Amino acid sequence: MKPGSRRFQWTLSCLISLTCFAGCVIVPLPDRHTYLGPLLSRESLAFLDLPETTRDDVLSSLGEPWLEIKEPGTLIYISGMKPTFLVVPAVDSHQLAKIEGLEADEVVLLVGYDADAHVLGHRVQPRDERDLKSVGLAWRRSFAGR
Repeated sequence: MKPGSRRFQWTLSCLISLTCFAGCVIVPLPDRHTYLGPLLSRESLAFLDLPETTRDDVLSSLGEPWLEIKEPGTLIYISGMKPTFLVVPAVDSHQLAKIEGLEADEVVLLVGYDADAHVLGHRVQPRDERDLKSVGLAWRRSFAGR
């Protein structure tokens, strides 16, 4: 189809009309993903098993956590990958098109530390519908008394 042809103009006008009626258009972007948090692997988390690892070591290696619970000391990271989509709103012309992710495959990294900021342990688990703070507190109770 050539850009100046009648068929092209008709197809373009149909697409624009459908966009106006639908309110927005969601276009999947192939092979594009948004990464949430640090990319976790056994190799990238091996330092957590070393005896003298501290909270500061974790922060310097993995960056700022998604959530930190000071009492008891717990760092919570979310890691995952989600497909991205281009959302083009048709109603509000002042709003720019934006990239949004839908349905993420996410995991949660929980890192517990003591009052001296030494890492007590860590766990990687799939993220579910539970509140991250309650997940972190429940997991951290397993280190009570350390």
